[in-house]
Amino acid sequence: MQEPITQTEGQAESAPVHPEEIRASVDLRIGKNVALKTTVRTTPAGLVTAGVMVAAIVLVVRTGQMVPVAGRNIEIASSLRSSQ
Repeated sequence: MQEPITQTEGQAESAPVHPEEIRASVDLRIGKNVALKTTVRTTPAGLVTAGVMVAAIVLVVRTGQMVPVAGRNIEIASSLRSSQ
């Protein structure tokens, strides 16, 4: 029931198939003129790796928002003094 994956330019003709490979395909049409068709192949290890990378990025962004920068505090304090 799975559709065969078409060969892209530069891909080996006999690309090895992983036993736990996950495939997904999307066929998106918007109106009469716009169409997008894509197929993705990945493994469970690839999904876990992507999840770890996203979690690390979110952690860094959240930590950066919570930790005040010393220079920012000095600028705020000096602007408060000048407005009084």
